Amino acid sequence: MKRVHVCAAVVVLLLTISGAASAQQAQGPDTLAVVGHQLENGRYSLSLETYAATERSMIGLKERAPFGAGILVWAEPSHTLLLALWDAEQPAESTRERLRAWSPLVDIEGSLGTSHPRVTILYEPSFDEGIVIEVARLNGERETLMGAKVDMSSFNVTTKLPGAGGYKNEGYRHCCSGGDCGTMCTSCVDGYFTCDLVACTISCGW
Repeated sequence: MKRVHVCAAVVVLLLTISGAASAQQAQGPDTLAVVGHQLENGRYSLSLETYAATERSMIGLKERAPFGAGILVWAEPSHTLLLALWDAEQPAESTRERLRAWSPLVDIEGSLGTSHPRVTILYEPSFDEGIVIEVARLNGERETLMGAKVDMSSFNVTTKLPGAGGYKNEGYRHCCSGGDCGTMCTSCVDGYFTCDLVACTISCGW
């Protein structure tokens, strides 16, 4: 069962939990897929798909590697926390409260191993240039998994993390698609990349 908590200061106009979270769904283990689209009247559609292949134990509890106890989706540089997804299998209430303390526009309880939340919220990108996805670990640490510089009005990106599918030397595999560009991919040493749907290019770094 999945539960949803909405920040009191924000009205969520539509929220569904769906197995079809994105047009470009996560393929293979340890992969993130994110789709964002600006709608009318200040509404914004955001979907996140995660697939984790392994579990690991930390401080006597299990966390779904590589996604830890929770996932945070930030819009940057405004540092707006669009979505917090926390693991329903974690008994630690402190982890949930820590995620909520960052005031996400919406937070969802679900399985980080196979999660497909899709939300429509009140948010306008204004001067935001991209998204950053972090994992919140059980030990309190945070780690960046993806940093995508994109056109926030409409984007579709995926990141396959190092070691996914057993290919440990490939680094991060980033892909994006949209417009007339088709699907473009590149391999990088970290989670940061830039997707340009005007020039139809994808490159490492932000």
